[in-house]
Amino acid sequence: MTILLSRRVVALAPVALFAGADAVVIASAAAGMFGTLCLLVVSAPQLGRPMSLVTLVRQNLGIMASSGASTVAQLDVVAVTSVLGTQGAGLYSSALRLLNPLNLLVTTMMQVVIPELASATPTDRRRVFRRIRRLVLIFCLALVACSPASPLVIQFMYGDGFGGAAPVAICVTVAAAISAFAQVHLAWFYATSVPRAVPISMFGAILIGIGAIWSLSVLFGLSGAGVGLVVMHILTMVAIVALWRRYAKKESLDE
Repeated sequence: MTILLSRRVVALAPVALFAGADAVVIASAAAGMFGTLCLLVVSAPQLGRPMSLVTLVRQNLGIMASSGASTVAQLDVVAVTSVLGTQGAGLYSSALRLLNPLNLLVTTMMQVVIPELASATPTDRRRVFRRIRRLVLIFCLALVACSPASPLVIQFMYGDGFGGAAPVAICVTVAAAISAFAQVHLAWFYATSVPRAVPISMFGAILIGIGAIWSLSVLFGLSGAGVGLVVMHILTMVAIVALWRRYAKKESLDE
């Protein structure tokens, strides 16, 4: 998380100092080199303890597959482009950028929560989980309450020409709230174990969601694409929470 946040700070500096398209190139190059350097420094102590690639993949397959499902979700832009063209995709993508800083807040919190959950006893784990879930739920409700103001953020960031992205911006903020609630339950699996059903359910929900984005874009244009995004996150959240209820209950019975 320190690397990610630092890269964003480094990327902003050239933009503030220079004007024109060169600023984008300089910012991307500086941020990439800084992130690579930090990654090498952080990972250097691990180089003395090599692990078989097969063992590494086997131990982390569930997490890798779950992350892959999140990557597949980025095909929503392709679905919007195929229906609304590059202009519609540009408006959709500009609003979608709001997800990054909002998700980063929750992801940073989860980086602290996951080790704590992993090291706790089953009883303490449930207590810590409930406390964190309440905190994230408050954050989610605050996001939903502030969602009507999100179009102002888009106009501030990109200018009045992106006013057409207002409906999507509202939907993106709501989707971020739903995603945050899902990530809390996903953290439980990351702290214990990730059953095969988790990535499979995520893939299924996301693919159905992308289909919803495409269909609603055909019917209602850009606003439909935003609603489809919310549908995709609701489906994913329902799948993760349902599995969490099943496996958390099983853990309680085993205890």
